[in-house]
This record gives sequence, structure tokens and C-alpha cells, in this order.
Amino acid sequence: MMIGRMLVGLILVGMGCTKEVNRCQRDADCANPGYPFCDANGEYPSSAGVAGVCTVVPANCPVERCGCDPNAATCTGDQLTVCNQDGRSTTETPCDLGCAADAPRCATFTPSNNLKGALEMAAFADDVELGSVAFEDDGTVSDLDHQSALLAVTTILVPQNTGAPIRVFIAHSFKIHSAAAYPASGGFGVSPIALVAVGPIVIDGVFDAGDPAGRQLNTAGLGSQNSTAACAGLGGGYGGSGGGNATKGGDGASYDLIGTPTPAVAGGPAQADGFEPLVGGCPGGDYDGQSGAAHGGSAIQFVSATSIQITATGRLSVGGQGGSDKGGGGSGGTLVFQSPLVDIAGLVAANGGSGGACSMFGNNGPISSEAAPAVGGCGLTHSGAGGTATALPGSGSSPINGPAGGGGAVGRVLIESADGSHGAGTISAKVIARPLERN
Repeated sequence: MMIGRMLVGLILVGMGCTKEVNRCQRDADCANPGYPFCDANGEYPSSAGVAGVCTVVPANCPVERCGCDPNAATCTGDQLTVCNQDGRSTTETPCDLGCAADAPRCATFTPSNNLKGALEMAAFADDVELGSVAFEDDGTVSDLDHQSALLAVTTILVPQNTGAPIRVFIAHSFKIHSAAAYPASGGFGVSPIALVAVGPIVIDGVFDAGDPAGRQLNTAGLGSQNSTAACAGLGGGYGGSGGGNATKGGDGASYDLIGTPTPAVAGGPAQADGFEPLVGGCPGGDYDGQSGAAHGGSAIQFVSATSIQITATGRLSVGGQGGSDKGGGGSGGTLVFQSPLVDIAGLVAANGGSGGACSMFGNNGPISSEAAPAVGGCGLTHSGAGGTATALPGSGSSPINGPAGGGGAVGRVLIESADGSHGAGTISAKVIARPLERN
């Protein structure tokens, strides 16, 4: 009988060289270093279903039993697995952008406009929840309900290769119920802003970076361009034309000071589709050189290592300002979203402002998908409506009663997510959507 058992053991070893029979109940019973694993129940392939045999260590051995090398990592599919310091457990992390090609790690992305350092800082920042606040380009976050309260949010100023530096607000995560955004002081050349987080950024109310407090013609959009920009509308003694952005602005209708018809003033030309540097919309042309051109909409960049969500109740606007009397409207601004997941269920708008006419100011780009309405009514004179995602800005019309301004063009939105998708909400802007570049 003993000889028979020895023969069975030799035959099993010779067939697959994965096991030997010695009636083990635990690993300590396996004296042969070539077969240190006791498959007491015959549940691993290396035992071929034979219970109580010593085998090679199976490839799918549970880490709590066979252990792992501390800090050793594997990345398969969309999941990163890292061995913990105890050598007996692992931590699993889903990879939103899949596994990296160069090492066992999750793929990442590098934000545009020099915001990589800000994203790294966000890992050590606080979670921030805000309601009824104003973001300003000097780094101030104020509580609009109490007027005087200043809220603590980490902020830095990041230079751009050209143009004004970006005022960056940093948090571990942002949840914004309602907010406005405008410069600490009026005028051109103020900084665009960025919100950067490693966790989610959620906007579930109104975020108005257009003209939130009716500061028409007194406050520039954040990062908006000045009257010397190539996309600016024209004017100066004639009906001003609208500022350009995604398209050209609307033409201004012109009469000279004694009522003689003159050629229309061409709208500001469209901007190129690049989003570096981060700049906003362009101003409309000014009629008299004194009342001030209507400013273009703001420029805002959102960066999250996790997700950006505009909920069904969320509305985000970077609309251009309405033109002064006889002046052209400002174009809508610029938005950038960069995150593995971008879900826009609500509204994003970058509408142009309408031109002015008949001693009436134009209307600001609305927080909707509708155009800023034209103004006028003295005779047949009226301004041009603002541009939207589906309508070009209108040109002024002035057959008998003086100049009228053209409408500002609609703005632009860049969306970069894992696959370029961004939800089913409404976006009134020219949209460029593409997958994030992984590294």
C-alpha cells in the first residue's frame, strides 16, 4: 500500500510538475520548497481538483494568504491595485482615464494654461461649498448676502505666455449654489479666472460672469480683450460694430453727423479656435469715443481631476455686454472645461450683447439660449441682436434716423473629457469637444 501511494505521488508530480500528494492541511505541512502551497480543498488549478496536496503557489492566490510586495502595483483595464505596507492587503482605485502606458499607474492629464501646479496644490486644499458669492480677479471671494464677509479660498496668480495672468481659486472640491464673477476694479486687461480641484466641481445654481449686477459699461468681463484687439468692433463717429469671437460681430449702421449715408462699419472678425492663452470676448465699437465700448464676456477655466457637473438647475454665463447708445455689443466670452467626466445637464451660455440705438443701450447676453434683443424704434432705426449658438449677430439698421450698433458675436467653449462627451444640456456657444490628452 505504501508503494502504491508513492507511485501515485510520483505520477502526479511527473504529469504537471505543479503538485505532490502528502495529505497537507496547511502550508506548514508542505516541506518541499518547490510546492509550498497546501490546496486543502482542491480548489486551485495547480492541484487539478485533488484535495490535500502541496502545489506551486497559484497565480490567483488571495493576497491575504500569500501576501504581496509592499507598494507593488498592477494596473489592468481601468483599475489600479497597490499592495499595502502590511504585505497582506491591497488598495484598489478606479482609473478614470484608464491605465498609463509607461508604468502600472492610472493615466493622468496636464491642464492647459500652466495650471498643473494648481491641480497638484488642490490635493492639500479644503473642500469648499459656496452660495451667493462673488469671485474677483484680486483673489477676493465675498459673501454677497452679507456684503462685507470675505471667505477663505486658496488662490494664486498664474502667468500666461501672453496676456493677463490667471487668477486661480483652488479647493479639494467645489460646490457652488450661486455666484457672480467680476473684476475688483473696472476697465480692460483684468485677469481671467480658473477654478481648480482634485475632487468634483458642481454648479447647481446660477453662476453669472456676464454682468451680474447691471454694471453695464462700467466693468469689464474677466479676461476680456481691449479695443486694440484684432477682434474688437469699430466705431468713432459712426454706428459701432459688434465684437467678434466665434463668428464676426454684427456690422454697425452708419450715418455721418449731417445724416449722409456712409458704408456700414464691419463687425470685429472671428477669433481663432485656440484656447491658450485664456482670453475672453471682444468689445464692441464705440460711437462717440466717450461713452465707453461694451465689454466682451469673461474667460473662465474649470479643471478637476474627478468631474465637472452643471446640474439640471445649474446655469453658467459669460455673456457680452450690450452696446452703448449707437455702439456695438460685446461678444460672448470663453469657457474651458477639463476633467475625466464633464456632465452638463443645465445651461452654459456665452451669448453676445446687442447693439445700442436711438439713445438706448443694448441688452446684455442673456443666461439662456435666446439672443440679446435688438433695441431702437425711432423710425426704422434699430440695433443688431446679439449672437447665439444658432444665430449670427445682427447688424444695425438705420435708413433715416442716425447710427445703430451691431450685435456682439457668440463666444466659445472647449470641453475636454475622457471621451469628449459632455452631457445633454444646452450650450449656447461654439463648442469644441475632444478627449483629454493622457499622460
